[in-house]
Amino acid sequence: MTKSILSGVLPALTQDRFGVWRKEGAGGFDYSDGTDSEKYLYEAFTKADDLSSDSEELEGMGQDWTSEYHLTRKRAQLLRAYDFDPAARVLEVGSGCGAITRFLGETFNDVVAVEGSRVRARLARLRTKGL
Repeated sequence: MTKSILSGVLPALTQDRFGVWRKEGAGGFDYSDGTDSEKYLYEAFTKADDLSSDSEELEGMGQDWTSEYHLTRKRAQLLRAYDFDPAARVLEVGSGCGAITRFLGETFNDVVAVEGSRVRARLARLRTKGL
């Protein structure tokens, strides 16, 4: 389903081995919380059994401010009070490492997340595994 949605919106996209769609020749930007932080998030997302936006397991893996920011359940909690229509189409610009993206994927049927950093886009894709 993702392929047909994206191919009509942005031609010449390819999907890398991580499941991230990318426009050929497009540059990115190197925004980062640091290699060590992103490596830790990768390990957390690959080890965790529960990747949900309400995951106590991930929240318990927070070891410093950066990992707590990406793993806390509180970020999605800000949106839980709203009565969203699951049939609405969502575009998230600046998905980062996927904390809110995961919530959006659990809530809506059709989500496209855009992230300029390849590393962070791959982390967001890993966080949304199964959606």
